[in-house]
Amino acid sequence: MDPEYAKYLGALRKEALELVRGGYSVIPAEGKMPRPGFIWSRYRKRRASEEEVESWFRYPTDHMGILMVMGPVSARLWVMDLDGPDSLSWAEGMVAAGAIPGTGWKSKTPHGEHWFFRLKEGVKPEPNGTDIVREPWSKKCGGESAVDTRSEGGLVIVPPSRNVEGTAYVWKSMDGVPPEWSIRDSGIEVHWKSGKARGRREAEPGRLRALVPDDVIDMRTVPSTRGEPAARGTRNSSLTSYLGKLVSNGADRTSLWHAALGWDSENRERLDREEIRRTYESVIRMHEDNHGERVPGTPELVVRDRLPVFAAGHEKPDEEDDTDEDEDEVPEEDVVPEGILHPGGLLEELMDYIEKASFRSHPLFALGMSICFVGTLMGEKILTSSGLRTNIYVVNLARSGTGKEGPMTAMKHLMFETGTAMDNFGPSDIASGAALMKSLEKKPSQLLMMDEIGDLIGSIKNPNNSYKTEILKILKETFSSRGYYSKAYANTKNDYTVPWHNLSLYATGVADIFWENLTMRELSGGFMARALVFNLNLKRRRKNSEPDMTVPDGLREKVKALFAVARGPEGADELMTVPSPPKIPQTGDAERELDRVAERYDDLYDASRGTGFLDSIYSRAEEHVRKLSLVYAASRTACSTPALCVPAFVDLEDVRKATELIDYQVPRFVKLVGDNMAWNPQDALKRRILAEVWKRGELSQAAVYRLARDCTARQVEDALKLLLMGREIIAMDKGNMTISFVLSPRSKRRLH
Repeated sequence: MDPEYAKYLGALRKEALELVRGGYSVIPAEGKMPRPGFIWSRYRKRRASEEEVESWFRYPTDHMGILMVMGPVSARLWVMDLDGPDSLSWAEGMVAAGAIPGTGWKSKTPHGEHWFFRLKEGVKPEPNGTDIVREPWSKKCGGESAVDTRSEGGLVIVPPSRNVEGTAYVWKSMDGVPPEWSIRDSGIEVHWKSGKARGRREAEPGRLRALVPDDVIDMRTVPSTRGEPAARGTRNSSLTSYLGKLVSNGADRTSLWHAALGWDSENRERLDREEIRRTYESVIRMHEDNHGERVPGTPELVVRDRLPVFAAGHEKPDEEDDTDEDEDEVPEEDVVPEGILHPGGLLEELMDYIEKASFRSHPLFALGMSICFVGTLMGEKILTSSGLRTNIYVVNLARSGTGKEGPMTAMKHLMFETGTAMDNFGPSDIASGAALMKSLEKKPSQLLMMDEIGDLIGSIKNPNNSYKTEILKILKETFSSRGYYSKAYANTKNDYTVPWHNLSLYATGVADIFWENLTMRELSGGFMARALVFNLNLKRRRKNSEPDMTVPDGLREKVKALFAVARGPEGADELMTVPSPPKIPQTGDAERELDRVAERYDDLYDASRGTGFLDSIYSRAEEHVRKLSLVYAASRTACSTPALCVPAFVDLEDVRKATELIDYQVPRFVKLVGDNMAWNPQDALKRRILAEVWKRGELSQAAVYRLARDCTARQVEDALKLLLMGREIIAMDKGNMTISFVLSPRSKRRLH
């Protein structure tokens, strides 16, 4: 850790502890403040313990700060937020006139000052964010007031926190205790905010209000999406009528199915799931027959069980549980079968090295890196019997602090120590598709190590980054293809040709960002179907207090021996000469096992054909098994006969190890896609809106438009309609023809 940042964290911890001991509630901020790093509502009612405060700053994340919770939990504190010199002049004038009492608690902010007060006992607080002044000088960008409040339920950044630009908050004074005072005592006229957002003008009044049909949601009482529960004898007809309205308004199959389940959950006597399914299918058939167009979205096969058919030996997930969950409950950590984490041979030696050389790491992440590394070393030196190379794509997803980056740090050191880096270490950041191909021209067999792949995919999809759009296409085409890969430009000086290539990828990312940037377009026949994606729910990994990056002599020699294997016959190993690597056969038992694997995944492929993503995943499963089997064979040979290095055959144990890993990965990947991936850009927008409402608790109409800045107004309106009709969010009438959105009770249970 940077010494300066460590010193800053120490100051934060000391201040947070002093505030807690003084009777005030504080929580940590992360990223762009003021944003809590977790669900913090419990700290509105109780103060954190000193042990909790210590734990928050023991394993820090980037850009931390301190937030103080306003209200009774912090001795009835509230804050007057003064931004700009004019607001300060106004406040000082009011103090001189006796309208505002002087306070000994003042902090300097990047834009002005925070003045701290205590609310009088029994006095009702002004709503958090209430405008205090609406004079011409008090209007900031977008019309937001420069003088407002932070009261009960609000958060205030306190010193010595810094904002993202590095500007520090500083105590001007902190004498005694803040005075008791209410705005109501001063005669100052106060104003409610009306959905304005910093840096953006309010959306056209009433525009979003007009989107919400009265028969879908009652803006005053917000009871449900359809009025009273259906009585026995009318349930089927009521459900048919309800779904008919939704599908006529553009609901896709997935939204329609969840709307049907939500409708049924409000009935006193619930329908049988199969009966709901028949009504759902009937409405879709009737709509398609009458309008001559297919209802978009996932076919019923996927919707039926939330996910489709699973690989043999894996159970289907439990039905969605609508029971309330405690927000403090932490899901159990994912457990990986021990057999997968002990591959033996060179792979296990590499995993052991990564473990001891990393501050934090997880064995499955280390295995993914080791497979990519061995596959790169043997790239274009050996082939499977069907002509496949040993290039592998691995994507590891987990929360921050769980050890995703540890394998990359350790492997980079190993590559430089063993002399393989210059030939096999690819770029860690790619500016364009052409840049990736130019890199492959220089190093046809290389390993890319990328952090935060979700951000890369998001930037690729940004229309302003057209030069990056080819990156995923190239990764897709180089995965299986051999031979020449070239591209011609109008300016022939920019042409490139790669006569052979063996490109492997090890990428990490935060799950939320990764899935947020994906739609079915990236999966159906695209890059993601070719990757082994591991999305683990992990607790924060313990630090290795003394990581040792010394490379063991035995490991060093084995890596060098693999690196020294020639690419093809003598005289054909020059950089621009196409290698002629040998094809490694399988034993009879291994071939029969591969046939069984192929047959099993072919059956799953046939059963899922037309779903848009399952067939892409299942069609690649056998290819992954064959590639991994050869990597496991090379790992075994490098340890048993290091002088030879090249395996003579792939045996049954190699195939079984590869199959176990794929049988573990595929059904989990299918579930992750079904649960997290958007089916189309509109679905992606719906997910972003839901995620933001969950984070903030309430989302104003202006904030919705700001969130969807890359979408048209019509797309935003359509997404909101579907969320409202699907009973995922609720519209709250704020008066003055404006509304805001909150989560429905069902969505809260699901997301928590």
